[in-house]
Amino acid sequence: MADQLFIRLDANISGEVSWARLNSGDEFPDEVGHGPLHQTTALATGCRVTVLVPTIDVLLASATIPTQNRQRILAALPYAFEEQLIEDIDALHFAVGDRDKAGKLNFAAIAHSCMKAWIEELETCAIQPYALVPEVLALPYTEGGWTVLRSYSDMVLVRTGAQSGFSVESESLELVLGIAIAEADTPPAWVRVIDSEGSPSSSFELADCETVFESDNNHPVAIMAQSYVAAQSINLRQGPYSLHEKLGRYWRPWIPVAALAAVWLLLSVALTVSDYLRYKSSEQSLQRQIEQIYLNTFPNARKVVDAQVQMKRKLIELRGNAGRAPGGFINLLEVSGPALKQIPSLQLQKINYKDGVLSLAFKINNLQTLDQLKETLAKNSAIKVKLQSASARGDQVEARLRIEENRS
Repeated sequence: MADQLFIRLDANISGEVSWARLNSGDEFPDEVGHGPLHQTTALATGCRVTVLVPTIDVLLASATIPTQNRQRILAALPYAFEEQLIEDIDALHFAVGDRDKAGKLNFAAIAHSCMKAWIEELETCAIQPYALVPEVLALPYTEGGWTVLRSYSDMVLVRTGAQSGFSVESESLELVLGIAIAEADTPPAWVRVIDSEGSPSSSFELADCETVFESDNNHPVAIMAQSYVAAQSINLRQGPYSLHEKLGRYWRPWIPVAALAAVWLLLSVALTVSDYLRYKSSEQSLQRQIEQIYLNTFPNARKVVDAQVQMKRKLIELRGNAGRAPGGFINLLEVSGPALKQIPSLQLQKINYKDGVLSLAFKINNLQTLDQLKETLAKNSAIKVKLQSASARGDQVEARLRIEENRS
């Protein structure tokens, strides 16, 4: 689980916030502070940020909405409280919570202007909060009782349920609490009053309800960070303000580009597959040609497994044993080749090799050059050279030489 940063917006001073950073696995915040919002930018790095907004700007209520369809709920909510709202319903943003035991749906109503101002202010400081939550829903909560938090502020927070509560001026607390308890569908069995750091301590009594007073020297935002339970709150980042919708707005203009890229990718893949199949077919055709050349060259071959490998083996056999010199077709060519190259007028017409004998048929310019060639070849003691025939044809001589290994 990531570290958590709680930022509480100040209802009285614009730009001023309180914060508490809670390390993963810790029960108490390791850093608490107060100051301008930009001071929390560095703290927010690597943290799951929850912003606690002023309760005075949020209406928390419940309504009987029979449908379970979220779209119909959002469409019906504004009209369920239209007569009780001062502002035009079109100017309000509604965030849906859970249903209570009586089946009523808890919700929060907040002006669009507030939501936009908060989010713009946070984004200016490079803070992207996961949740915006009414601060009263971060107070300690125990089913069956209410919780009151008094602090240095003139406003007192009262949590009346898992997803309900309100704020009231400190001098009117006792009166408003009494009225709220009397009008509650299920009155609380007790009211827990927490006096936090800097709050003026005073006691009072409520009719038909036990009042428990306790003192907590921690900063209010530290108390909220310790007691916050996401499942027992309402995240105002819903609908047009949700992170999902925000990302959708960023990506929506790129959808046509992404679609074109996808089409291009599909065409590219199709062309690649087509090329592969074509090259595969050509490879198979070439393989068949290689096999046919092998069979034509070596008609005694019975089986073709790998024509290229078998061809190499046959050529090695033709070269003869490596320990014998010169021997074999290739070696006889290597021995006689340099002498043949020395005769510019020599025109090689036919080469034949059989049973260790290399026969050459060629044309040469005169008999004197032919004798010179024969003498040059005969100087190599590794071979035997025999002139098989020689006849003059016009201004050239046609001759045949027999070359074989000298085994004597």
